[in-house]
Amino acid sequence: MSILKTIKQIADEIGVSKQAVQQKIKKEPLSASLRNLSATVGGATCYDVVGENLIKSAFCKKGEANTPTSLPTSKQEELVDTTSVLISTLQSQVEALTAEVKILQQQLDGERQHNRKQCERIFPLIEQAQKLAENAQTLQAREFIAPQLTDGKRKWQFWKR
Repeated sequence: MSILKTIKQIADEIGVSKQAVQQKIKKEPLSASLRNLSATVGGATCYDVVGENLIKSAFCKKGEANTPTSLPTSKQEELVDTTSVLISTLQSQVEALTAEVKILQQQLDGERQHNRKQCERIFPLIEQAQKLAENAQTLQAREFIAPQLTDGKRKWQFWKR
């Protein structure tokens, strides 16, 4: 079970106000990143470790007005540790997804090869079916035309007498 922290707890750990954290959370892209990382417990919004790390890393970016200028060394070390954990987690997820993509590509290649073999079997059968259909049409035409020719010859022979 993951440990959930309130906005106030996160704010206290990084040395900023609860309002500063709330304002940061409302802004994109952080708000989109945090959508599935929060839960409401006792009326307070709480974030899991990944959400906590994302919030803390938003305050560590250089050049922002709300960046705390002097975090205590232990807080800085803790923040670096949590950021490292976040980076490690994300790298693991990327590796897992990359492995999954490779497996899916192999499956897709196998399906393509199977489909090629099926086509190699089916195309000659289609050609045979087309030839049989042509032969059937030819036979049907002969059966239809032959009696007419015979009748025509008889009539011709009749008129010839």
